[in-house]
Amino acid sequence: MGQSQAKYAEKEDNFSDGPTKSGRTPGSSDSKMNYLLIGKAGNGKSSSGNALVGETVFRSFNASTAGTKFVWSYKTKRLGKDVCVVDTPGISDTEHQEDIKNARFARKYMTKAFNVCQEGFDALLIALNITNRFSLEEQSVIKLLTDIFGEVMFDYTVLIFTRGDNFDSDHHLADADKSQAFFKSWCKQQVGLLGELLKKCQYRAVLFHNTDTYKLHRDVELLALENEVKKIPTKGSRYTERIFQMNEHRRNHMILNNYLPELEKEIDENLLSLKKEVQLIESGGATITDKAKGALEAIDKHGSKYPTLDTLKAALGNLQHNFKLQTTNQAKFHLTTQIQEIIN
Repeated sequence: MGQSQAKYAEKEDNFSDGPTKSGRTPGSSDSKMNYLLIGKAGNGKSSSGNALVGETVFRSFNASTAGTKFVWSYKTKRLGKDVCVVDTPGISDTEHQEDIKNARFARKYMTKAFNVCQEGFDALLIALNITNRFSLEEQSVIKLLTDIFGEVMFDYTVLIFTRGDNFDSDHHLADADKSQAFFKSWCKQQVGLLGELLKKCQYRAVLFHNTDTYKLHRDVELLALENEVKKIPTKGSRYTERIFQMNEHRRNHMILNNYLPELEKEIDENLLSLKKEVQLIESGGATITDKAKGALEAIDKHGSKYPTLDTLKAALGNLQHNFKLQTTNQAKFHLTTQIQEIIN
């Protein structure tokens, strides 16, 4: 038995693969489950991954730290099935500039995620801390995830509520099966933003006990998750790279939309700078064009005496045309470059 890990560095385009071990045997889609962990940093996303694979392989961080900066994957066998879990970088901030950063970064880390699971993912697992109030900040994370993965995300989502130990303690629950049953009833009673999210996911949710003292709950949690995945209304199809790419227009729209205030300011500054630059070029070129015009007039006046001046006349005409073309193309180049920088 061993692990297969992979990570993607945020600031560089190089990939690094850790020690590899298989522990897997080829099987049909029915005997293999692929899970993608996404969501807010500090909600127990990585520790949920550890609970899924039954080992401590994913690094956990709290909300105040940067969190996972890589795509980590782990493949193992659980309850007779091959299980692949991919943990993605957590979202730690949803300010406008961070939204852009997260969306751009998502393009890169999802490429790595799909390299690990080329056939796609049976479920997208969004981790929520059950001890925290589902605030507007949590809602903004869900909105950002929707922009990144598309509205179809909800068809594949199972909500993982972490800190099940606190939930059991608050409701005096000791048995793992009873804990899951009571939790499902609790989900149906939720209102407000959390109730809306649960409804969007058709109440597909599982309670996870992420601490080592609740290891006996692991098999029950995994079976509960598999039961929720069976309720996904996609008839066994997975969330694939093709589906992710189909949402590229929405990611671009979100990037441009959030960048609009800064973009307008930047464009105003760049246009002012460009205007001054063009004026400088034109002022420097005025002497050139005036001289060219004077030379052309002289050629027209004396051309009949000196036929060889026709070549010079053509060259001066080209000089005037090329100077105007140069200033126009320079403006186009500046604007085109700026748009490409925004999109990419």
